[in-house]
Amino acid sequence: MENSNPNVLTIKPTPRCIMEFFLVHVEKPENVSTLSKAILNAVNLEAKMDRIRFFPEQLELRKTFPDSSERLEPGIVFIFEVDVVCKNNKLQILEKDPSKREQFFLFDSTFATKVIWIRSTSVHVVDAKLRVYEEYESLMVSKNILIQHEFEKHDDICKSSGIQKLKSASDSIQSIAVNMPVNHIKTILQNAVKKDLSKKNIQGICHEVILHNEKDCIGNCKSTEYICRSQKTVRKIKENLVLETLKEIAKKIGSNVCKWILNCIDTNIQTNLDREFSEIRNNISDKLYGEFEVYITEVCIYSVFQSVYETMYSLWAYVVTFVWSVDVNSKRWRDEIAHEIYEKICEKKEGITRNLLLHIQPLCTETVEVLSKLSSKLDVYAEMIVPSDQEALVKQWKRRKVIGDRESLMKKYPSILAFTAGTKKGHSVVKIFLDHDDREAKEHFEKECQRFSESVLHFEYHTKPHDEESESLKGIPIDKSTHIIDRNKRKEIGNIIKMEYQRLLANHSMIIGIGVGLVARNGFDEPCIVLCCLDNLLVPFGEQKLPSLLEGYPVDIREDFVMFGHCSNCPSVNNGCSIGRHSSIQTGSVGFLVKSNNPTSSQKNGFLTAAHVAVECFPELHDDNALLSEHPLYNTTNKIVHPSWNDNNYQNNIIGRVSEAFCGNFGTEKTGIDAALVELYEQNMTDPSNHFELQMAEEEELTFDGTTYVEKTGRTTGKTIGKLFCENFVVSVQNKFCNGNFYVFNDCYAIIDDGTDFFMLGDSGSGVFVLDKKKNSLNPLGIAFARYNSHTAVCRIKKIVDAFNCSMCHEDEPMDVS
Repeated sequence: MENSNPNVLTIKPTPRCIMEFFLVHVEKPENVSTLSKAILNAVNLEAKMDRIRFFPEQLELRKTFPDSSERLEPGIVFIFEVDVVCKNNKLQILEKDPSKREQFFLFDSTFATKVIWIRSTSVHVVDAKLRVYEEYESLMVSKNILIQHEFEKHDDICKSSGIQKLKSASDSIQSIAVNMPVNHIKTILQNAVKKDLSKKNIQGICHEVILHNEKDCIGNCKSTEYICRSQKTVRKIKENLVLETLKEIAKKIGSNVCKWILNCIDTNIQTNLDREFSEIRNNISDKLYGEFEVYITEVCIYSVFQSVYETMYSLWAYVVTFVWSVDVNSKRWRDEIAHEIYEKICEKKEGITRNLLLHIQPLCTETVEVLSKLSSKLDVYAEMIVPSDQEALVKQWKRRKVIGDRESLMKKYPSILAFTAGTKKGHSVVKIFLDHDDREAKEHFEKECQRFSESVLHFEYHTKPHDEESESLKGIPIDKSTHIIDRNKRKEIGNIIKMEYQRLLANHSMIIGIGVGLVARNGFDEPCIVLCCLDNLLVPFGEQKLPSLLEGYPVDIREDFVMFGHCSNCPSVNNGCSIGRHSSIQTGSVGFLVKSNNPTSSQKNGFLTAAHVAVECFPELHDDNALLSEHPLYNTTNKIVHPSWNDNNYQNNIIGRVSEAFCGNFGTEKTGIDAALVELYEQNMTDPSNHFELQMAEEEELTFDGTTYVEKTGRTTGKTIGKLFCENFVVSVQNKFCNGNFYVFNDCYAIIDDGTDFFMLGDSGSGVFVLDKKKNSLNPLGIAFARYNSHTAVCRIKKIVDAFNCSMCHEDEPMDVS
């Protein structure tokens, strides 16, 4: 979803994904050394674990890339946005910002995820992803690049981000462990002792020590003289001077040992690791140094005191026996004390080093063990969180392309309606839908699919003569008694369909329709969401199984087939008359007669029909979701003939042209429209005074309980009657010439047959009227445009006349244009 920040996109992980990270439980170990605790504090272990365990409800994806100085948070996600569109029956890629392409593919970071973020309309997700993969395959050298469609669940991105956070925490801990200078501690201690226990250094410390005599501040060598004549006082002051000097010496040794150990770790981290670890280095310099220095200093004080202090105590009486008066702030007197300390330390230097080594080496060894165990535990958790294997998925995506040049195949064999490849009952299957038993088309498929030796070819026939029932259509369940679904419940389910249909159609290429119905559960009929599918058991390669629940409602999967109602005779232009494009084999029907409400229009009279019948560029209109009058192809003249070229012995009797059309989902409500307005040429018009305006059916008065009858007159079936049974039906028709592309129409009416076929091929564009209880024709309902096995899709007339700015009319007597 979009963010208020234009450079950021936000996504939501699923609850299951959030729970996976919540189960990551790594606590700071107890009963370990101060150094281990200090290091874990320095790497912010608890904060890191909280950020991983309590995965955010929204994850931000950045559209911009960092400069070289920016510190990256582990798990950060960068996206490169592309649109996949169908142009000229080919899937094409449009980069939202081509200037970012090079930076995206060249940018490299161990703990960042890169995502090619896909948007598309009316393109199946897997086909869009495969097209993107083919486009950028040579640039995807990093396994950190994911291909993600906006209609998919986003768990793979979230998992990749979380895993990187885990690995970052593990690496930061392990980097300190492997760089801990365990084997160099003795050398470090010897250097520290040699430097800090030199005579000059001890003298300098002795000069700086500030002494006190009870409440009096004696000061140091920088202070004024402080004369003592009492042996007892001098002895006490000397004792304090030695004590404080040894403390300062020990502190200095401790500080330098700490600095050298941590500097060794810090230097190796800077040399070997990326900029993501700048936070660790900062914390080594601050938090870790402070805590570690305290501990090392305590060890040094203990070691120095144990070796030096007690042996010096016996000398103090000798030193002060011959003193009558002493300036305890004089350099001379303090140098004498410093010399005594130095001499004694020289005797004990090896013991001091050995004692320090005895304490510090095990400390570092234990710390390495603690850190290594923690790092390994984090690695185990990272391995337990498993995102999808994109390389394996790509192999599945490629298996969908059983035919290389789909467009050429479909044009060569018009009998092929659709085909798909996937798994069914554990077997690989290629299913081909034909309008008749075409031997040449079948042989072509058998030859092309030889490279898929494990696949079974399954041919199915889906067009039948008007008076003959096809075996493939028998036994198809359809709701004819949905009266127990009250209006509010139906509206609730309809709203769910409006919210979910784009995602469902994009992710599941088998779905060709979505509606409201009833399903038997636990002995009762329950309201459900109906998914009409080409095959209810076949799962196309790269896709998931169809859902069993949507927003708490059960899903009923029904096998079906859909086609636009055009086909490949009445001399007058009336409802249901045969019409078509100039020199085109496609045939449709006249819908409602209309008049334009545009006062500037020179052509006043015309009729409505289906856009896919009347407009050659209807795929472009659908992909661009634009009115014909606002489209670049508007100036391409779509001449209309009556009867159709195919029905008129291949002769063109031109009666008008298309002045407006729309094919897609119109307006803010995204209402499905497949309609065209044909303006009649002057010689084909009738006197407007013979027309009267028709009032549209009131949508709020319609019922969907099997009692509302409708009527239409079409070129193929003539006048037929059906029943209104669904008001939020979603239609999806595959573009047979382009892999992955489909046409979708939201919020349509669905009409079920009432004993005989309500609609057949050639009836597209026919107008549907609502009948009263005596079955008299009343008010226009919509334009019929697509046929399922036992029901018909109708787009809403109210939305059409609003979009085209026209009014419906009717004549007392039919127009005669013969």
